[in-house]
Amino acid sequence: MKRRTSKFKRLLKFQVVSGIGNTGIVAVQLVPLATFEVSPLPGTIVGGVATYPVAYVISIKYVWKANPSR
Repeated sequence: MKRRTSKFKRLLKFQVVSGIGNTGIVAVQLVPLATFEVSPLPGTIVGGVATYPVAYVISIKYVWKANPSR
């Protein structure tokens, strides 16, 4: 039962990290829209490129606690 609880907590943490990453994408998306009045696509691309690596590293190191030597 403890293992199942641990996995559930990790999944919740992963969802939180993903939500923060998605919030970052939306924030970066809105800046070009408000500043330059451009379509949402460039902001989405820039936001994804900027936030994905950060969310990935946080997920690997702190949520899943993956060991790179495995």
